[in-house]
Amino acid sequence: MGIIGILVALLYPTIRGVRLAGERAEAQRAVKAIETAMLAYWNDYGRFPLQESAAADKQYTGLDYTNLIAALRGLSAKWNPKNMTYLDVSDKQLTSGRLTDPWDSDYVVWADWNNDRQISAGPYGPIQGRSVLVWSKGPDRSDATASNRVDDIRSWGD
Repeated sequence: MGIIGILVALLYPTIRGVRLAGERAEAQRAVKAIETAMLAYWNDYGRFPLQESAAADKQYTGLDYTNLIAALRGLSAKWNPKNMTYLDVSDKQLTSGRLTDPWDSDYVVWADWNNDRQISAGPYGPIQGRSVLVWSKGPDRSDATASNRVDDIRSWGD
């Protein structure tokens, strides 16, 4: 019995590492899927979901985030009158209409509403040459400060 306990204890870090790698891969796929959906929406409508003017860059939060996911899924006649499905996600991935990462945090989504190809994305500062930024806060569920952004999963490189 003791030997089995020792073997389980030795295998636990490996199993945990494999699980974390799977969660990170799932989050990376979702980040890319959201980014692709946002760009496809832009190509069809010439604007981003919920955009009514060329205002400053937009981070989707709260109700706007829920409406964003509905629009990208083709479930909002107001924001997606063509009822196109840009983002195909399972109900398992949704929490009250919100798309959450494997660690139960909303994905962070920013869009370049003023079309200057630069997004002032909160803790990451200005990112040049992008129309959409999407990231997961990662397993630590913390906002990206210089000391803890190493585990974030992002749609862009450094």
